[in-house]
Amino acid sequence: MNSDQQRPKADTAVQALACLEALALETGLDDVSMRDVAKRLGISLAALQYHYATKAALLEAFVAHTIEGYRARLRAIAAANVNAPGYGVAIRFMVSETCRIGESGVLAMIQARAFHDPAAKRATQSFMMAYLSILSDIIAREFPGLTPDETNRAATLVCSLLEGLASTLDASRARGVDEAQVVEATIHIASVIPRLVSSADASIRPFL
Repeated sequence: MNSDQQRPKADTAVQALACLEALALETGLDDVSMRDVAKRLGISLAALQYHYATKAALLEAFVAHTIEGYRARLRAIAAANVNAPGYGVAIRFMVSETCRIGESGVLAMIQARAFHDPAAKRATQSFMMAYLSILSDIIAREFPGLTPDETNRAATLVCSLLEGLASTLDASRARGVDEAQVVEATIHIASVIPRLVSSADASIRPFL
């Protein structure tokens, strides 16, 4: 089979992910079926199942596609900041994405299903592992003096901070706290965590 014949199949697979996202944002992820995605895409259910046998496979592919999008964006950030510290810029991007996902993203819907849906749990775990890997890579480049263990701890702390951001913003709005200040404070804290991990004295090092 030549490349021209293969390309439409690849396009269909990617377009199915876009259809899943659009439908989920319209009706909620729980109400989206494989038939709904196939209908929106204008293909038969069998044609969709050629790419994704089940809804679980579709969700896992959506997460993998999102992760690759993150990696591509962060590679672009690194390339644009080759002569300047890119960690702060990368953190700002990750914070903005965390806010976006927390407000209406399909990833947030998948995470919400993880408590009762094994496929959603696997997809969420896959995303978090990739997220930690991305953070570790960025921190290792920007802070070469950190040991591998310190790099992993810094990445885990930053990840924990960002994962709680959406809930923190919800509470902040309810209490009348300036949302922009919370976001900027989060960015600042995330930006200094690697330095805290590397310079912490013996009394607090076990906690970082």
